[in-house]
Amino acid sequence: MDTKTQCENPCLFRYTWPGKDESYVCLEHTQGLLNLAHAIGLPLQMIVFQPDRNSHEWPNCKQQVESERRDNENQE
Repeated sequence: MDTKTQCENPCLFRYTWPGKDESYVCLEHTQGLLNLAHAIGLPLQMIVFQPDRNSHEWPNCKQQVESERRDNENQE
């Protein structure tokens, strides 16, 4: 059974959909969000985290992934 879990990759970008709160995304999921925004014709503001921040303090990606996919990636 496929269930969704939260991505555990560290975020590299903050993003904001029009009218929504800011969220975070990793490099792996950035292009998918940009493609979605383009497809529905909405602007998507992507902001790179400041390089002076320590990467261990960055939040994890908020995107949902299928748990089976995450399990396969961890085995490689």
